[in-house]
Amino acid sequence: KMRTKLLSFKLSGIKSLQKEIELKFSNYLLKDPSKNIAKVKSIYGVNGAGKTSVVLGMKILTEFLRSPDYLSENRVILNDLINYNTDTFSATILFAIFDNNEKLMNIFRYSTKFTKIENSFIIDNESLDLFSGNNSKGTAKNIFDISNGQIQNINCSDLTYKQKLISNYNNLLLKSSLLSLHPALEINSNDEIIIDNRAKFPFSYAIISLFQFTNSVLTFTDRDNIPVNPNLHFEMLKNYIQDQSNHPDKINNINKNRITVAKKNYPSFIKMTNQLEKFIKLFKPELKQIKLDSVEAGNDFLLVSRTFDYGGKSLINEYLESTGIKRINQLFQFLDFSIKGGIVFIDELDASISSIYLLKLLQYFEKIGKGQLCFTCHNTYLMRAIQDYKFSIDFISSDGKIKSWTKSGHYLPEDQFTKGYIPGFAFNTVDLDFFEVFPTEEVSTQNDK
Repeated sequence: KMRTKLLSFKLSGIKSLQKEIELKFSNYLLKDPSKNIAKVKSIYGVNGAGKTSVVLGMKILTEFLRSPDYLSENRVILNDLINYNTDTFSATILFAIFDNNEKLMNIFRYSTKFTKIENSFIIDNESLDLFSGNNSKGTAKNIFDISNGQIQNINCSDLTYKQKLISNYNNLLLKSSLLSLHPALEINSNDEIIIDNRAKFPFSYAIISLFQFTNSVLTFTDRDNIPVNPNLHFEMLKNYIQDQSNHPDKINNINKNRITVAKKNYPSFIKMTNQLEKFIKLFKPELKQIKLDSVEAGNDFLLVSRTFDYGGKSLINEYLESTGIKRINQLFQFLDFSIKGGIVFIDELDASISSIYLLKLLQYFEKIGKGQLCFTCHNTYLMRAIQDYKFSIDFISSDGKIKSWTKSGHYLPEDQFTKGYIPGFAFNTVDLDFFEVFPTEEVSTQNDK
């Protein structure tokens, strides 16, 4: 009954991003929510400016919200990612909840901050606010507020339930988000009843909404990604995280040549593979088909290999394919997820894929896509697909500042950026600057000595 859209993402304290930046996907006042929220956002900038940090920041935030053990299990990774000057990561998201008829239900603001102390991370604060109406700068009702592991406020009319939250969680909230711990409680109310009577159950409705947002987001980086189902019902929240912890083979490959698929999901996997085959044929028409081979792996799972058939004896296992085809395989499920309504962040969308195909893909997404796609990129050619839409192109400068492209007259973002007319992006390098790096003098070989 619910769909979610990202309106704004603020973050600081990750890699080179020491100060807070904000990526806007809409105005604060949603006059026409179904049209004025960006479907596609591209992020450009020089190397090292912080483009990847944006994707990693969303990845950290969503995994922190999903897993109660995220901070403790990822200390080494976080130690490398959190800015060493601040030792603090903070993030704030504004997101909107819509019904299936694209009618705006509510706007929420979630914020968190955690700090490195010695070799571990401690949550400084966490809060969730609910806005009335369609103005995210208007009056906000606090749903919960947590500081230094102690619940300061919970907007819950059920006093018994409220006391249970406080007594069960106050000792755990220094290390885990409230949402990730929430499945430990027994929730007897049906989520549809709560949604239909959300004014009566503000806390439960807000938890459902935050859960919906968190599980509507995927991030794609060079690290492994865990696909998340955007259509999970709230009743599954109670067992979702624990189920993944007890059965890691559901989400991890048993070996490099096969994919673990639940038997109940195999028909969907076949359908998805057929879609993938059509997708790859756009890039590589000589592909005949993708062949599937499955073997039993217990009562509930199959181990499936995918072989790419190019005709004759040209059969290549998926894991032995070229880098470009591998990346297309990986991107497919994320693009499909976003087109069907999910929110996807992709780092370096243009890596190993033809810009001509990507341009057409972005044009299709703007026309047909139901979700949101945010990506980092170097290829300025792709700006042509989205330059006419608000909040579609952002630039991160080397000093960590965001500049959004605003259409003005006949100026084009591609020309403005490459000629150094975007504030903070004055490209002072000319071609002869590379002479000192790559001199033309012949280098003596070993035989000359």
